[in-house]
Amino acid sequence: MTSYEPEPASHRYSPSGQQRGSIAAVKNNQQRRLIIFDMDRTLVDFTKRYISAYRIAVREAYGIEGEPDLDRAPGNTQANIIRMICLEAGLDRETIEAGLKEATTVLATTILSLLEDDLRFGILPGAEELLGVLTSQGQALALVTGTISQIARVVLFRTGLERFFPVCACGDEEEDREELLQLAIRRAHAAYRLDAASDNLVVVGDAPRDIEAGKAVGARVVAVATGHHTVSVLAAYEPDVILPDLRDHRAALEAILGS
Repeated sequence: MTSYEPEPASHRYSPSGQQRGSIAAVKNNQQRRLIIFDMDRTLVDFTKRYISAYRIAVREAYGIEGEPDLDRAPGNTQANIIRMICLEAGLDRETIEAGLKEATTVLATTILSLLEDDLRFGILPGAEELLGVLTSQGQALALVTGTISQIARVVLFRTGLERFFPVCACGDEEEDREELLQLAIRRAHAAYRLDAASDNLVVVGDAPRDIEAGKAVGARVVAVATGHHTVSVLAAYEPDVILPDLRDHRAALEAILGS
């Protein structure tokens, strides 16, 4: 496992479209890879708005007060996070499942009402520029998120990141992270006509669940300490590489492409 520290700004990708310093040394003759990114706290962060929405959702659907423990929840689907809140409040599973559809509907409606029309402020440093570099190199990109489709589509559109992700798999389609990855892989192979070999597959995420699921599908796993877990915590799950964030594009490209 490798950990990178940020490099000097002079070597970073320029948003104007020009590449600087050693970034230019990354060649296009590398094997094309399918790179699957997590969304929340890997590429964007709207945590405060989500927490408020969970409070409202469980109050309206179950009549309880509660909020997610995001130190435990990263990488989980939104439905499973609602289940966690309810279990900790003492509700039985039958009651939880009976109210889950209402809770997720309220959650989606509330989150959408809290999200601004322009969400570019929530893009994490370096993320958009890195996606631009990978796209310009002809790499295949896909998105996996525990967020439900309705919210994920809005977030991608309002941040402008939707242009990078013709393939997505969302938290209302599968509840298990590994199954979500498998869904994204199937869709990406059809969309990009890629070889299904696992040595072409890379998973990038901020949470232990991302690492575990990525390893389970045989992917190269790049962990990013931009969420609720430190580099030392992520290291315990043994990803192939850990990055402090995505600002150092040369390091990120080397981590993702294995060069």
